[in-house]
Amino acid sequence: RELKNEREIAQFFKAAVAAADEAVEGEVKLNMNKLMGRTRMKELQSIVAGKCWQAFDEKLAKHKWMMFLVNYKTHKALVQTETYDSRMARFGQANEQKLSTHFRTAMDRCSASYRARKSNLAMPASETDLEAEHRQLATTVRDMLDEQAGNNGDLKDTDAYRGAVMSLNSVLEEGLLHVRQKNIELWKVHSDEATRCALRANEAVMRQCGLLCFFNKVPQVHKSTSKKHLIQCFPRSGAGARMSPTMQMQVFENWYNKDLAHDASTVWNNFYIGSVLLGFCVLMLCMGGRLCSSQSQPPPQYGGFQGGKGQGYGVGNRTGGPWNGSWPWWDSGAGSVPAPM
Repeated sequence: RELKNEREIAQFFKAAVAAADEAVEGEVKLNMNKLMGRTRMKELQSIVAGKCWQAFDEKLAKHKWMMFLVNYKTHKALVQTETYDSRMARFGQANEQKLSTHFRTAMDRCSASYRARKSNLAMPASETDLEAEHRQLATTVRDMLDEQAGNNGDLKDTDAYRGAVMSLNSVLEEGLLHVRQKNIELWKVHSDEATRCALRANEAVMRQCGLLCFFNKVPQVHKSTSKKHLIQCFPRSGAGARMSPTMQMQVFENWYNKDLAHDASTVWNNFYIGSVLLGFCVLMLCMGGRLCSSQSQPPPQYGGFQGGKGQGYGVGNRTGGPWNGSWPWWDSGAGSVPAPM
């Protein structure tokens, strides 16, 4: 009879486990096709947990004394790990994959729309107008992405959304740099008359450049002179006269680094060769000066008797004068120096 009682108790707990599993599965299937953010996922987990334990306890409600058995804790732990935790973990992983796919698709659509609209920006234009138009375009594209984050922005707290925003910002920043560079290129093309005028001025200076001319030998002089020529030529061009000083400087940098790249390279080569020659000349002058200085000094004279006449530098004369024929005070004439005290 005791064995039969144990079997019946086991059947009750088995039914409770099945009811809990059915409750969890029902909620998971109900939300399977939905995209959920972190906040919504936590709310769902709380709801599923409540219905899971409610279904489990309802099967034991007629025999509440079973809740005090060891089997109750054992089967509840089994439901926690095998039913609730396992199913919710799989549901969470599937939700993350769907979020990644959803925002990757949204990112691709936003990028395509941005590139298409970017090509329609009016250029050449002033920096202020271009920045304003691009800012408006970027805001529109970001709104397109936000529309895919749910009506209330429920998906904005997900890693997939933050990754899409970072990718979109990278595309927008790269696009802005491209637009700025293209705008400068177009301004340079429209300022062709000014650039040809500056090039003729450079050629005129080059024809008059002699040995001591720095224009073709010092890179800084070459660049500053070229800039002066182009700035002076801008008013002669219709497009150049409409450019702001900042845009004129950007056009100059583009023109100098591209159109005058060969000339600038030649000047740098002349600068390197001239620096080497100048350094060699300075070195030779320093060495020649040291040589002349050493030859102008008299040779050193060493002590000794000259011609046997008793004149020279005496051994005992510390003043370095000629020997007067007498020995110092410490010598008594015996030809020996006393030992020091």
